[in-house]
Amino acid sequence: MYPIVNRDVVLVKAKKPFIDWAKYVNTDDKLPDKQVEKVFSGHNAYLIMETEDDEELERAIKRESANIFVNELLAWSLDESEWPVKRSYEVFREWFEVISTVLVFDTDNSLLEKDDYCYDEDEEEEGDGF
Repeated sequence: MYPIVNRDVVLVKAKKPFIDWAKYVNTDDKLPDKQVEKVFSGHNAYLIMETEDDEELERAIKRESANIFVNELLAWSLDESEWPVKRSYEVFREWFEVISTVLVFDTDNSLLEKDDYCYDEDEEEEGDGF
């Protein structure tokens, strides 16, 4: 059978407040509003530390929520002045639906690779940014 990965998965899906914010910062019409909403029809997956029970899982989600929030914001705006000032755990839960799972199976035999890509503002000017 498939090996189990020593991580839990958190699936994050934008709710209306985040979608509204994304439409607001999308003022240069990179994407029409309907396309913005289509982008949010799925979930983004985050691997977090493996946990033993629901309470530990909730603590792990809370611990990672600030970084997940920032990651989601960065996908739409690199200008932190456009970001919401309040980014507490409560706001994170208001802006995102969170689904967690505790068993992660690896169906691929190849090695799992990490891409530690960090956005570089110089790349955007050259047209290589995201």
